[in-house]
Amino acid sequence: MVKIIVKATITLYNYEKSRKTPFKSGYRPLFSFGSDEYYTSGQIQLLDRDAFFPGDTADVQISFLEELLNNSISVGERFYFKEVKDILGEGIIIEIANRN
Repeated sequence: MVKIIVKATITLYNYEKSRKTPFKSGYRPLFSFGSDEYYTSGQIQLLDRDAFFPGDTADVQISFLEELLNNSISVGERFYFKEVKDILGEGIIIEIANRN
């Protein structure tokens, strides 16, 4: 199983249809890299806090188990994350820590 670990700066939106409660390490939203047609799951690890609140921006670690991402993501790439049909936030990859 391929595991890709990246460090990213993310922002959790703070508007009417966005998430109303904070999330903690282990949160697993869906991520989109350049296409609204394909989403993949990833797990967020918080680096400098216990909870991530709507409106927050911070660096996090994200682990992906998707082999298709292995050669297609790069530093500086932007992405969105969502639950069900609502986009909850966005981010940018600042480091690729591991590609197994």
